[in-house]
Amino acid sequence: MGYDDFSGKVEEHYYDGEPHSFNTFWLGLVVSVIMPVVCLLAIVYFTGAAQFNSLRHVVHVLMSNNSAYMTNIYIMALMPSMFGFFWAYKTERWKFGRGYIVGTLLFLVFFFARTLL
Repeated sequence: MGYDDFSGKVEEHYYDGEPHSFNTFWLGLVVSVIMPVVCLLAIVYFTGAAQFNSLRHVVHVLMSNNSAYMTNIYIMALMPSMFGFFWAYKTERWKFGRGYIVGTLLFLVFFFARTLL
């Protein structure tokens, strides 16, 4: 019985090298859709880009203002998505990472649609 006898060792959390916890496509999609929206609202609130009189007013400012300032705010709102995808990549949560990419691409589609319209 040497060092390469692993027959008695049982891995509880891994099956075929893929972690079970937090490794679903839908969880990655939901997190990557909610996180940039929350970050966008926080950035708008703390920078004073829009008055929070009503949610309708904030949505109007986010959709109608085509300045470079708003473009920077949208890019800053996507920064946590990069960190989340890096975490999924480093911990080998591939399904979560796929969902995260799809959600981030949905946010980018929204950004480009806002820019073009």
